[in-house]
Parts: sequence; structure tokens; C-alpha cells
Amino acid sequence: MADPAGATNYITITADRTKLAASMPDAGNTFAADLVIDQAAAINYEGGAQTFIDGLLANCTDLRVFTDDTLIEVPFGVKQFSQVAGSRKLILGLGIPSTAPLLSSADTTYRLYRGCTGGTFENKAGVVPTADGWVGCWPGEDPSGNLTDWTAGGYHGVPAGTPTYSQVGQVGGAVGCDDTADGFVVTGANLSSATYSWSLWLKPTNAGSVSCIVFNQLNAMQCYLSSLRPRYADGFLDRGATALLTVNEWNHVVWQVAGLQVSFYVNGASAGSGALVQQFAPTTFTWGGWWGDPDSQYDEMCIENLARSANWVTSYYNMTSANGAFWTVGDVVAVGGGGRIIRPMLYRSGPAIKGVIG
Repeated sequence: MADPAGATNYITITADRTKLAASMPDAGNTFAADLVIDQAAAINYEGGAQTFIDGLLANCTDLRVFTDDTLIEVPFGVKQFSQVAGSRKLILGLGIPSTAPLLSSADTTYRLYRGCTGGTFENKAGVVPTADGWVGCWPGEDPSGNLTDWTAGGYHGVPAGTPTYSQVGQVGGAVGCDDTADGFVVTGANLSSATYSWSLWLKPTNAGSVSCIVFNQLNAMQCYLSSLRPRYADGFLDRGATALLTVNEWNHVVWQVAGLQVSFYVNGASAGSGALVQQFAPTTFTWGGWWGDPDSQYDEMCIENLARSANWVTSYYNMTSANGAFWTVGDVVAVGGGGRIIRPMLYRSGPAIKGVIG
């Protein structure tokens, strides 16, 4: 198939099917997959990573992403980019549509092209499109220190108190709160259904954490954390997950509410569920982070208007927590039959340590 206009070369990125649960992604929904290429951390820094990164224009303005047959363009957003020797880095958020899926039945391959002209340089809203149920998504990678929403809704985080902020990686501590008054507050759009999900990465430093990371709906229900256990209060009953978070490690937490049922996921696995007394009507959401736990951090917050499947949750966790084992970076290939570009010998990374990607 034809290569994109102006493209000079590309690298292939192959996803390992063994890290995916069955039937990925959920039918009709864009899967928000991240790609980390990081020289300093030795993550996905093999193949033509160095040559490709060094040849990109500033701010990656000549970058485009396609399926391997160039039939389908994959929306992306640049989370981090560096061409500094020894710390080269390219972290992309990819919005892989169901028409160009990640497959559990076979390895799937995508192409990153450089030198491209025309088209949209990046489409963050395409990574987490509202048409696919995303209400708000805050990756925490904005160098300004704000919490920027990647959906078209634009529900950006407003600081409360004096939260700490560090732009250190795809999962790596966007926001840290050091007392009960610090965090970010986001007030957003109406949830369009009575089924919704809320997810984020958390790194608690104190097993005695009492109250933090609250997601409200009319103040009548709350998703929150108490003593390292995800909880849900519907105004009548207080349901808790069966699994606890691990102190001083990054944990992925998902709350899902569907009808009169709440379900919890911790680190890609089911952590219990419970019946609710009452289902609240859709209304404006508000979330904020307040820790009664010094130096705890949270990152990659998302609110969705639907419940993702267990396969989706597991696959996202596997891909994110072991990004270096999920993707394989190929050689740089010249567009137009010019052959492979000579590159220096590089090393292959091993699996990333859980929660320290980037």
C-alpha cells in the first residue's frame, strides 16, 4: 500500500499477543495503548529506535502512525520526547481503533513514519475519543504542571492546596499530595449513562492511609480509598474491594458501576464486587485527590461512560506494567525501496519493573 505523503522512513512496532487477554479490544471501542521508547531506562530501545528518534523534527511534527499495511491511521499523542544523547525518549499514547486492533490470536504490527507532510500531526482526542465512552482522561504528562484532559471535553485539573507535580514518565507520579488539603479538582460533564468506570494508578507510601482520591456523583456516591482498600459508598452501603494496594509500588485501580452492581479491579485482576441499594441518575462528576499519607502519588486518571470488560482491564494492566516486554522495535526502513538504514548495535531491554515505566 502507499506510504504517507512525504515519509522518508519508518520503524515497525510489534505487540506481543501473549500479554493480551482474549477478544481485544472491546468491540467498537478504541484501545488506549501506550508505547514507551526510553534509552536511559532501557525500555524498547532496540532495533532502529535511536536512528528514528534522532531523525524526527522538533516536537515530532513529522510523525504519523499507521497499521502495518498503511490502511488505517492510528491517532496518537506525544507524552514525552527527547533527542538528548543518553536520555533519548519517545512516549506515545496510541488510540488503536477496533478496526486496527491489538489481537490475542496473533502478534500485531504498526508503523511509525517520520518525514510526513499533511494530515493531523497528533490527535489526543482520538486516543481517548468521547464517541467510544471516554469522559475524561488525564495522563499527567503536561510539562506546564497542570492536569490536561486529552478528550475533547477539556475538563482540566484545578490545583487544590499545594500539590507536588513531576513529569517523570508514563506511569511515574504526575501528582503527589503531602497532606489532607492538597490535590487537583476536576468538575466535568454529565455522565450519559448509569454505567461508568473510573481508573487510575496509585502509589501509597503509608499502610495507614485513611482517605484519598475521591470521585463523587452529586455527593451521593463516592469511589475512594481507605486503608489501602478501594471502596464505593452509595449513600446507604459501603462496599470494599477484597484486594489491598501494595505500599511503595504503583497499583492500578478500577471502579466499575453497572446497574445495581459495583466491581473492583486491582492490578489487572478482579478484586470483588457487591450489590448496591440504589442506582443514582447520571449527573455531573467531580473528582479530587487528597491524601492523609505523606508523599503518595497518583497518575493516569480516566473516567468513562461504560464498563470495560475484564479482558480490557487485564490487557491494559499487562501492557502498561511491562511495556518493554509488550512491544518490539524493528529496524529503520527507508520508504521507496531504499533498503534498511545502517544503524549502530543497540541493546534489547528486558521487562520493565512494575510501575516504573518511563
